[in-house]
Amino acid sequence: MPFDVENCDAVYFYACKNDTESPGFKKYPSKTIVFDLTKTFEELWKDVGKSTRKYIRQATKYGINLHLNEHYDEFLELYKKFVDKKHFRAFPFSKESMQKMGTLFTAEWNGKILSGILTVEDDENIRSLLGGSIRFEIDKETARVVTRANRFIIWKIIEYAKEKGYREFDLGGYYGGEDKNDPKSSIDYFKSQFGGYVTQYYNYEKYYSKTYYLLKKATAIL
Repeated sequence: MPFDVENCDAVYFYACKNDTESPGFKKYPSKTIVFDLTKTFEELWKDVGKSTRKYIRQATKYGINLHLNEHYDEFLELYKKFVDKKHFRAFPFSKESMQKMGTLFTAEWNGKILSGILTVEDDENIRSLLGGSIRFEIDKETARVVTRANRFIIWKIIEYAKEKGYREFDLGGYYGGEDKNDPKSSIDYFKSQFGGYVTQYYNYEKYYSKTYYLLKKATAIL
């Protein structure tokens, strides 16, 4: 449930499960894909699409390695390029803020970071917050490896979350629109190949500073 926070210009609550009304807060419905981590590994693996399972298996054969909480600078660089190519708005994270608030998963191959996902966690849930890969700026052979890395890293997050005893893994949003030409539509398809289910969450925001609100609106127009 959203609540007031002192000494700040604005406050945001994302991916809230409860549909509620709080004074001064604006509410925005938001869809996402969630995995039930109370299922066994075998059940979760069975939910994954056949071709995606094949790519995950091949990742190990290709020599793709998983790293936790390393390569922050490389990830930020590929993330910014990725969202620029997709025409998405980048979240203004720094290395320090990522280290403080989340867990960074990166997939490395032959000394190069191919993809990464930053997650945030609480006692029962883990959520994908930022993600990206280098697949827009490479040759076809490396692109095939990146395809495996992108799927490998999500399955490794599921394994990590299961070992931590979390109950849910949220893949961090779902477009759900009908425009197949929208870049978000292809991301929806990618996420759907891992199973899970689409559900509706709610985002809340409240502004305490009118100046900050006007600056944010002006920036969004640019």
